[in-house]
This record gives sequence, C-alpha cells and structure tokens, in this order.
Amino acid sequence: MTSSELIHALPAFVDLLALVFLSGTTVSLAFILLPVRTIEAERLRLLLLRWFVLSIVLSLIAAVFVLAQKTVEMSAQNLHALTRLLPVVLLDTHYGIVWIMWIATLSVLGLAAWRCNRTKNLRPFIALACIGVTVLAWTHSASGHAADSGDFTLKQCIDGLHILAGTLWLGALTIFILGVAPALRDKPAGDALFVILLQRLSRLALVAFVIVLGTGLYNLKQHIRTLAILWQQPYGEILTLKLVLVTGMLLLAIVMRYCNMPRLQHNSSSEKLRASNSKVTDVVADSSRGRLLHRVKRLLLLEAILGIGVIYLVAMLTHEMPPI
Repeated sequence: MTSSELIHALPAFVDLLALVFLSGTTVSLAFILLPVRTIEAERLRLLLLRWFVLSIVLSLIAAVFVLAQKTVEMSAQNLHALTRLLPVVLLDTHYGIVWIMWIATLSVLGLAAWRCNRTKNLRPFIALACIGVTVLAWTHSASGHAADSGDFTLKQCIDGLHILAGTLWLGALTIFILGVAPALRDKPAGDALFVILLQRLSRLALVAFVIVLGTGLYNLKQHIRTLAILWQQPYGEILTLKLVLVTGMLLLAIVMRYCNMPRLQHNSSSEKLRASNSKVTDVVADSSRGRLLHRVKRLLLLEAILGIGVIYLVAMLTHEMPPI
C-alpha cells in the first residue's frame, strides 16, 4: 500500500464519505430524531439539515474529480485529452449514464433540502431523502465491479444493499458522534437526550449490521474463491485489512450495547424520559455517570474512526481488480 495508491483513492474516498454523511443525516432524521418532540431535538434537526446540504456539496465536488479520474483510466490517456473525452464518456458509456443519474439525484435532494428549510415540513423531505440515498447507493454499485455482469443482477442488487446498509450504519454513527453529541451541551437535559438517542442508534445499528454481515458474506463468496487470495493479491490484502477494521468496529459495538448501554440505562431516568414525548425531564448527573458518558463518547469516536478507515479501504478496492 503505497502513498501513490492512497492519493489515487482520495476522490473515491471523499465521494463515499459524502454518501456516508448523506445516509447518516437521513437515517438520523427519520428514525432517531423525528419521534422526539423537544426544543433541543428541533435544534438538532436544523443542524442535520445543514450537514445534509454540506454533504451534497461535498458529493458534487467529489463527483467531478471521480468522473475525470474514471475518464483518464478508461481512455488510458492523460488529462490533456479530458475535455475531448468527457462528452464521449458521459453520453456513450454505461458509467456516464450512471454518473448523470448520480448528479441528478444529488440535485433533486439539494432542492428538496432548500425547500424543507423554507417550509419546515420535514416528513416529505425525509421520504424523498430515503429514496434518494437508496438511488445513490445503487449508482455506486452500478459503477463498480458488481455491475460487470449487468445491472439489476442478483450480484449487483446484493452489493447495492451492502453499500446502503453500510453507509446507514457508519453514517448514523459518524453523524451522531460528530454532529449530534457535541450539540447536546445543556446538562442534565442534554445528557438525558443523548442516552435516548443512543438507544435508538444502537437498535438501528444492529439491524444495519445484520444486513451488512449477510450481504458481505455473499460478496466475499463471489470474489474470494480460496483463502490464499487474502494474502497473495493486492485486492485480498486490502480486503483483509478492511475485515480487520470491521471486526474492531463490531467488538466496540458489542461492548457498547451489552456493557455500557445497560449501565447508562440503569444510571439515568430513561424510562421517564421515554414516557414523555414532548418534554425532557431533569436528570441529576453524578460524577460516575459523567465519567461513563465520557467513556461512551470515546468508544463511539473510536468506532467512527475505524469506520472511516473502512471507507478509505473500500475506495482503494474500487481501483483494484477482484480475483477472477
């Protein structure tokens, strides 16, 4: 794994990271924050809308660089021929059609976010965002190795589902620790809301992980015929490192769900908070509970960092040929 390979994968990494943020904000709005009716939750919803718009901008910028990179790779020519080759790639290739769908979907989502910010009508926007994120996951699968045998094959659909579930899992986690948690400054109400939202995140992550595991095993069977490939070929080496990081994320998630979550529930008034859908009750936070919350946030941050590492490795895999 050389520095040139890391740099070469950078556009694809930024593109995938933007998709992770888009998926994370969408699923956070739809399943984590939407049922909560508090002033603090309303402020978080507005914050996530800003994250959504910034993710669209990031994705559009990355899309331009990815298109230029793909054009150079497919034509085996240098950047000087880019302007001459771009119309051919966009109009006469499968990748070009998928790329246009990608940009069109991002544009529609951007307009929907702008309208939602003006009207404050969140539910239609969330429904459209869920459809849009699903389409974006499909475009990423349709422009990758899974579509080598054609679109809408079982292999490509499973891969698209794998991408969707993975970005939802990692996206919800990343948005939660980087966007939601730092915004919950009011104590003890902020800590109490943190526990409620973390419980919802944990349930969502469990469902997403089960899908990621099932689809990942299918993809592994498709690409890896013998275990020796995992250490004999560049594709296998990168895949092995990805599996190591995913295993680390899984272990952290297990510690979170079965060790820290029960302690958080025991040391807070979670049941009372859940019973009220319009008001967060006051919770007296002692020093031990404060230390536990701090430990939980550090574990979430570490899990998110591992997840970002997984995204970079996935970006590198897009430039490697899978074993035949």
